[in-house]
Amino acid sequence: MDQKTFVAEAERDGYREIEIKSWPAGKRTDHAHDFDVLGLVLEGRLTIASTRTSETYGPGEVFRMAAHVAHTEDVAPGGVRFVVGRRG
Repeated sequence: MDQKTFVAEAERDGYREIEIKSWPAGKRTDHAHDFDVLGLVLEGRLTIASTRTSETYGPGEVFRMAAHVAHTEDVAPGGVRFVVGRRG
């Protein structure tokens, strides 16, 4: 999916605060959100893991995370750049 289509669909589905983020290689977070997340990887790779699943996303791939789900986010070598929105 391309960035323009992603943003249009995210806004249509109620996602707000849409922004582009860049994280360095090796960054790791372990947390949960009070909101739903929808994101699109623009460059690099990002692995998102919860107790239910672990998926690695690359350029053009969309990821989702429901509110209140504990998860980790691991950035691959080379870093990652993505666009992300919040809902709820």
